[in-house]
Amino acid sequence: MKFKIVLGVTAPLSVVLLKGQLRYFSALGYDVYLLAPKTKETLDFCSNENATLLPVSIEREINLFSDIISLIVIYSHLIKIKPNIINVGTPKMGLLGSLAAWFARVPQRYFTCRGFRFEHEKGLKRFILKVMDKLAVKFSHKVICISASVEQLGIKEGMFTKQDSIIFGNGSSNGLDLAFYNRDNYNQVLLEQLKSQIGVSGKFIFGFVGRIVDRKGVNELYAAFAEINKDYPKTHLLIVGKANLEQVSDATLIDKLESDVNVTMTGYVNNVNDYLAIMDVFVLPAWWEGFGNTLIQAAAMGLPIISCDVTGCKDAVKHDYNGILIPPRNTPLLKEKMMELMHDRRRRDFFGDNGKKWAINFDSNIIWKEMKELYESK
Repeated sequence: MKFKIVLGVTAPLSVVLLKGQLRYFSALGYDVYLLAPKTKETLDFCSNENATLLPVSIEREINLFSDIISLIVIYSHLIKIKPNIINVGTPKMGLLGSLAAWFARVPQRYFTCRGFRFEHEKGLKRFILKVMDKLAVKFSHKVICISASVEQLGIKEGMFTKQDSIIFGNGSSNGLDLAFYNRDNYNQVLLEQLKSQIGVSGKFIFGFVGRIVDRKGVNELYAAFAEINKDYPKTHLLIVGKANLEQVSDATLIDKLESDVNVTMTGYVNNVNDYLAIMDVFVLPAWWEGFGNTLIQAAAMGLPIISCDVTGCKDAVKHDYNGILIPPRNTPLLKEKMMELMHDRRRRDFFGDNGKKWAINFDSNIIWKEMKELYESK
């Protein structure tokens, strides 16, 4: 039997969460489709992954009129191609894709839960976000949780039962390309060239990879770094990722980062491994994650890590083995741990060496194989 599978994400840049997965299933003989906005990024992605784009525009925030239009477009795509399987993730696509698939009677419907946006919200917004996720669960046959802590939170909040959910491997929605995130690909000459290109030669580099938003802990990270940098001017903060201004409460933060000569902001990049390769300590003080993909990328590159003991992050970092987990939103403690690792080369090496071993648990092929077994068990 030849399977037709549809995967879906809300935002064009979210295709990075599926890298390699579509090509894997295409190579197995599946007809693979991607529900996503039509942009250069999604067109190039589908071309590289041997998949077909099913274009649909979806607004990240709630907009009843445009959401109904998006729902109709998704339903039309599904009725036309008649897939055997649909697997949608990210909150808005999770809801609209699951609902459209239910209407279209797709035989296998999966909702990939990448975390809960309601976790740190309050009042009406929390209620609405929670209802959206509950509906996505209701119209799906199974919830794919990308980490054990996401599953635990979902069960605790009454979103689904243990019987409704599944986790692939040790967690992650897509796993890790261990050949790509490999420090052995970089000799000392290349590393010095990369440092020279962005003007950080001779500096101790604290690094961050992710969207620049409040919940990633960027405010705390910069506050801690700024204090360290006063006493240790040969330190540098390297921030790799795109700013989402609507999710940054301090309107002055971006200006501070851009005007600080000891901070480099790269914006969105494809070659994130090149930047990880020149970091000395990786810091992601997030308030919550679904699963900290950048944390296992940093681990695979042999970086010591500082993150938070919160949903998603605590699945991706093994405390006191390949990094340190601290409570979220604690700038003084974050500064203290950053200082500790900066001054302790032996501990950095210990965490870094262990990180490379830890990352093997999240090999993409493990995740994809278990996905295949799920899809073909029905």
